[in-house]
Amino acid sequence: MKEDTLADYHPIALADILWGIFSGVVLREEVKKVINGSEGFVNGDFDMAFDIFIRGLQAAQN
Repeated sequence: MKEDTLADYHPIALADILWGIFSGVVLREEVKKVINGSEGFVNGDFDMAFDIFIRGLQAAQN
């Protein structure tokens, strides 16, 4: 990715989106704990969520 890729986006909107990804993954893991009684693997979920987000940014550049 180019260094200035995120400069094209409104900083507050970008912060809201990144926070939404983070809180969504955390909330989903908590729900899975309650329903299934099992511990999740949050780090893998974060990696996948942010990878999808970055791929979306890269696609928007093309």
